[in-house]
Amino acid sequence: MQEPKKQTLPLKDLLKFLQYNPLTGEFSVITSGTIRKILPDEDNKIQTTIQGTRLSIKADRLAWFISTDKQPARFQVVFHKNLDWNDNRLHNLVLLQKKEYMQLQEAMKNISGALKLVPHPNDMFSYLLYYKHEGRMYREVVQDIAIARRKFNKLQLKYVKLISRYTVSD
Repeated sequence: MQEPKKQTLPLKDLLKFLQYNPLTGEFSVITSGTIRKILPDEDNKIQTTIQGTRLSIKADRLAWFISTDKQPARFQVVFHKNLDWNDNRLHNLVLLQKKEYMQLQEAMKNISGALKLVPHPNDMFSYLLYYKHEGRMYREVVQDIAIARRKFNKLQLKYVKLISRYTVSD
């Protein structure tokens, strides 16, 4: 004999049982008159059962939905401004389009090591400039060190400006 299918409540209906503190970024569930704290797992996911409905959602997306009453679309990313993915305080969250987010990720990869200026292995008067652009790794041969450094600094400044536009530190 098959078990009857459980009715799943939409996220909007589950909000009656969820609480979110925008100042601390903490979540709670209200069940049968008691309030129970929920902690996100290592992937910043909230996983719990409310009224027989299993809830599994990214904590930042849930915080955004509870605070703004608008669910982020699939092509939108909730970004953490201080780069701490477990800090779900509302003032730390911003909604980005996926394209903006990918540019930001690429800029962070370039600054953290993909952007390099190295001497050419065979030609002692040339330099190789490595950088990532639109998902591809580029290698440029530059004949003059002054021009190579200028290009390197220009790219570095471009990526740092992009990162600083979206990030903040406490």
